[in-house]
Amino acid sequence: WVNFGGNEFLVTNLSQTGVAVIVSSCREFDSGRIIADARLRIGHVHITGLCAKAIHCSVHDSGSFQFGFQWVDMSTGNKKTLEQVLGQLKVKALKVKDLFEEHP
Repeated sequence: WVNFGGNEFLVTNLSQTGVAVIVSSCREFDSGRIIADARLRIGHVHITGLCAKAIHCSVHDSGSFQFGFQWVDMSTGNKKTLEQVLGQLKVKALKVKDLFEEHP
C-alpha cells in the first residue's frame, strides 16, 4: 500500500523509479502534481518521507484505473531500503514461479 495525503492506495506495480496504484478515477490526481510526505508499506516494512510526482493515468488490466507516480528526490536511505525490499520480493516471486513449472 502507498499512502498519499492520508489516503491509502493499492499498489499494482513498484520499482526503484516509481509506483502504480489503483484509483477510482483518472481525475483523482492532476498529472504533474507532487505528493510530499508519501508513505509506502510493503509487508512489515514502512518507508516514509517519500515524494512522488503524478505522471499518467491508464486503464489497468482489471478494468480499473491505475495512476503512475515517479519517485522524486528519494533519500539514499530510502533508496537502499526499497532496493532491499524489491530484491526480497523478486526472490519470493521466483519461488512461486518455480511452483508452477513442470518438473520431469
